Amino acid sequence: MSAINDGTDMHPDDFSNEGSGVRFTVPGVPVAKGRPRASAVRGFVHLYSDKKTASYENLVKMVASQTMWQRKPLEGPLFMDLVAYIPIPKSKSKKIIESMLLGTTSPTSRPDLDNYIKSVSDGCNKLVFNDDSQIVIIHASKRYSDTPRLEVFIAPL
Repeated sequence: MSAINDGTDMHPDDFSNEGSGVRFTVPGVPVAKGRPRASAVRGFVHLYSDKKTASYENLVKMVASQTMWQRKPLEGPLFMDLVAYIPIPKSKSKKIIESMLLGTTSPTSRPDLDNYIKSVSDGCNKLVFNDDSQIVIIHASKRYSDTPRLEVFIAPL
């Protein structure tokens, strides 16, 4: 009788078949998904993303499309690993900056980690996968770096 892996103990290092997954890096300061904006047009409410969010999702799409070049979207249940490397605040002491770079001090400030996840999953829709509902396991973290970026790995289970 074989055990069924529900994925709760999976880690990005568990994926030895790199060819089945998609790995890409979005350069620059990560942008978290903003709250939707609303406007009324002829009596109907229209929801839309703010310009900063829309621009960042387009950057995610561009980087992901270069990575996916002529590949079909991934199918079935998916695992996502996401690391948001955010810039170090300028007004910190050398000792605190060193601690941030070593990872012993973690970013607990806003924006929330789940909003970074949403920016990436929305930017990858219909490109890396058909729908973000396919993502059933997420491993995500925020870290400080002097090279801000967002690293993403998505693979079938």
